[in-house]
Order: sequence, then structure tokens, then C-alpha cells
Amino acid sequence: MHQPHTTRGFTIVELLIVIVVIGILASITIVAFNGVQDRARVVSVQSDLRNLHTSLQEYQAINGEYPATGTSSAWSWRYSCSLGITNFITGVTTSSSPQAPCGNGATNNDTWLYGSDGTEYKLIHLRANFSNSAREAIPASFRDPVAGRWTATATAWGYWSAGAATTR
Repeated sequence: MHQPHTTRGFTIVELLIVIVVIGILASITIVAFNGVQDRARVVSVQSDLRNLHTSLQEYQAINGEYPATGTSSAWSWRYSCSLGITNFITGVTTSSSPQAPCGNGATNNDTWLYGSDGTEYKLIHLRANFSNSAREAIPASFRDPVAGRWTATATAWGYWSAGAATTR
């Protein structure tokens, strides 16, 4: 007796279902990964700003004042991306070599800002377009209370002295 030859395999419908499921899983993974990258950038910038903040505190302890960038009535803001990290805060050195974010080249849309009259100071990270997941990763105590002056979409956060919190 001869058995009829049967072909086994997947139907086109089964293959399409598998392809659709793989596509859905891939899109979910990509969206989740983008949020992780933004939150990792926040942690990295926060660490670098903490190092600069510590260096500023050491400078103030040794010299009795913060490195001034202007007078009490008119601070001159110093942008890390325009000046480079070595000229950003005159006289302040750090144990590590923080890298200013700078976005695409030397722009002020993703930069660190420093301003001081010698008595008070503000050291912040200014970023023009930040994702919601990255914005949520920034602790509320680090958000600049007067950041709205930069741009409507900017996120500004960092460290400052008590007198500079709401006045600059």
C-alpha cells in the first residue's frame, strides 16, 4: 500500500499573525528603550553637576566667595557650550572631567549655565526639548523655580544657593 504524500507547513494566515506580533513587540521595546536613554542622560548630567557643585562649595570655603560672573544687580550667565568646560567657571576644578551636553555642536539649547555675584550662585542644566520621561526623572527639588524665563519648552534644573533660588 502506498500512503498519499502530505505536505506540512504554515499557512499564510499563521505567518502573518506571527509577523504582526513580532512587530508589536518590537515597537513596544523601542518606545521603552527611548525612555531609558533619556533617564540615563538625566542621571549622567546630575552626577556631573553634583561634581561641579561640590567644587563650587570647596572654592567658596577656601576663598570666602563664589567665582563671580557679574554684580548683585546684573549677573552675566556663562554658557558651558559657548566657552568650553575649562573656561566655564573660572578658578573651579573638579576631580573628574565632566562633559557639557551641548546637543548638536556649540548651541545653548542643551548647556550648563553658571551665574554668580560672589555671594549667591546658580548652576543649572538648560535643555530646550526634553522628553516627558526624562522630565519626570528630575527630582522636584532640583527644578529651577524661575526656569520659565528661558523658553516655554525648556527644562532647567541643578544647584543654587538659597538667595538665588527664586531671584535669578
